[in-house]
Amino acid sequence: MTALTKYSMWHLWKDVSSEEMKAFFGVILNMAQNLKPQLVDYFTEDWLDQTPFFKDVFSRLRFLQIFWMLHLVPPVAAQGSVPTRRSKVKNVSEYIDNK
Repeated sequence: MTALTKYSMWHLWKDVSSEEMKAFFGVILNMAQNLKPQLVDYFTEDWLDQTPFFKDVFSRLRFLQIFWMLHLVPPVAAQGSVPTRRSKVKNVSEYIDNK
């Protein structure tokens, strides 16, 4: 394991709240409707390319922290079942459905 550098963004890490997670998924869905070449382009300060919504919801740093820490592993088939794409996010989608 590598030690963090003095100015690492990970020194600022805090646990993600359920409200932040909902906002994160909302931002991801909005990104699908407003395509930009690179992920950081959604948080640009450049007047010509700026889309205020994204910066109003998250700072670029916080969004990237959550984005980089969110991992989905390939589905593992339970005995006698076939893995699907949905099985990767089944718990999250069921949680959202129940709320």
